[in-house]
Amino acid sequence: MNIIAEIRRGHFVSKESISSIARSLGVLRPAVRKHLQTEAEPVYQHQIQIAPKLGEFKVLLMKWLEAEALLPKSDAVQPCDYLKVWLMRAIQVLMTVFGDLLNNGRPVTRTHLH
Repeated sequence: MNIIAEIRRGHFVSKESISSIARSLGVLRPAVRKHLQTEAEPVYQHQIQIAPKLGEFKVLLMKWLEAEALLPKSDAVQPCDYLKVWLMRAIQVLMTVFGDLLNNGRPVTRTHLH
């Protein structure tokens, strides 16, 4: 929002031209014109963000961590093994997400990969 104030100050107070302001701030002239025409500073309206694809796996991840915390030290998974298992499952999740994005939820076939 500071750039809008700089644009308005440069034009209305310092009497700079639109081209001069655009050049000094590194913005396009249409952007400068747009911000000079606005009456008030724009307010960002947050949209409700739907849960990301990983959101449905959050409960499962928390259950794994809680179950591992309850294991005796001798039965606990070694950090390296735990990381391997976690990475393999993360790759599966990413492949599912990528497949959904690539093919709108339909199974991805070998013909789609070429």
